[in-house]
Amino acid sequence: MAIINNTDTNSPWVEKERKQIQSSALRFVLLGVIKRYTNVGGLYGYAISEKILEITQGELDATNATFYAILRRMEQDGLIHARIGERSDGPPRKHYFITVAGDQAYATLQLTWEYFQNLVSSMIQENKVGKSL
Repeated sequence: MAIINNTDTNSPWVEKERKQIQSSALRFVLLGVIKRYTNVGGLYGYAISEKILEITQGELDATNATFYAILRRMEQDGLIHARIGERSDGPPRKHYFITVAGDQAYATLQLTWEYFQNLVSSMIQENKVGKSL
């Protein structure tokens, strides 16, 4: 899938569109990872970013500034909340958990992603076989 990061031949328009899709996917996956680990003590920021890299095979990588800005925004929007987790081997870490509103948002976004994935996949398939829409 590394082809999506090949911007050598993409126009500025294609690059802008690709980045918007990637940004939306990153926010959705980030919320999904927090949801996944909410019932097992949550995850701290670095662990969340590592899980995202693992799940997406490195395709959804973000700078720390971008990543933590998304977390802050989700927290401000009431989708997640954080608790400071004490550690015996270092400083406390902020662990993130999904809220009820975040869980509802995730469910809605999941349906939305699935709907548009099917819609776009159908169009791609029809273009491959040369059918009219």
